[in-house]
Amino acid sequence: MANNINIGDEVYVCSSRLPTVNDQTKAFYKSEVTGRQNRSVSVRLRDGTNSQFVSTKFVRRRVGVAVVAFGDFDSENTLLDPLAKTVLQYCRLLFGDDHYVRFIKLRTEAELNLICDKRQLSPYEHIVILGHGSAEGALCGATGDVSATRLREIFEQHGPSPWDFVFLCCYLGRNAFARSFSESPCCRSLVAPFNAVHGAVSAQFVQTYLIKLLLEGETTAVAHRHASESTPPGSQFRLWRSGVHEA
Repeated sequence: MANNINIGDEVYVCSSRLPTVNDQTKAFYKSEVTGRQNRSVSVRLRDGTNSQFVSTKFVRRRVGVAVVAFGDFDSENTLLDPLAKTVLQYCRLLFGDDHYVRFIKLRTEAELNLICDKRQLSPYEHIVILGHGSAEGALCGATGDVSATRLREIFEQHGPSPWDFVFLCCYLGRNAFARSFSESPCCRSLVAPFNAVHGAVSAQFVQTYLIKLLLEGETTAVAHRHASESTPPGSQFRLWRSGVHEA
């Protein structure tokens, strides 16, 4: 949801909320705000007319997903690479334009630090991180574990605009990692598994979560609930915001 929207601003509106926009290949319609009414806005349509008023909860200033695969060499061929390809291709189907989707594969903390230092993730609203996590609260890489504190430092150098994170890494939905990381100003929300989870379950969860959140325009909490309902029993993906476990 975008805040402080003014007439003339360029925004992205969930296409599902604009019945006269008939392009079903794109999750969002990019346009200019032409009217404001309380917590709703209208935007300019392709024929030059104004749209119906749409709640600002379906309006965003930036969109897109960066898929970051944090490899370990050992399990890439059998788990991480297939999972990354599944998530990446799904996101491309969802947005209909590679401009809003990026894939980054790395194996070390130094590489992630370089990506953030060069502000390569600024255009994207969501970051999906694939990899392995530990019960002690760290992202496991090829050259050593990266703690929640260190990850915060890396992402916080990137800029003031927070992201919505999905960690498809076992155990990172627990207090040891999620509480500290979700308190960071770089994190608007964090979703991650509480326990060990099968790669296929992770793929199913994140696809349902993103389609509910982006294509159907549900709130973070509602999209998380619907995605959780679709996963097999015993697989828990927890939602954290501002250091609080919400679901």
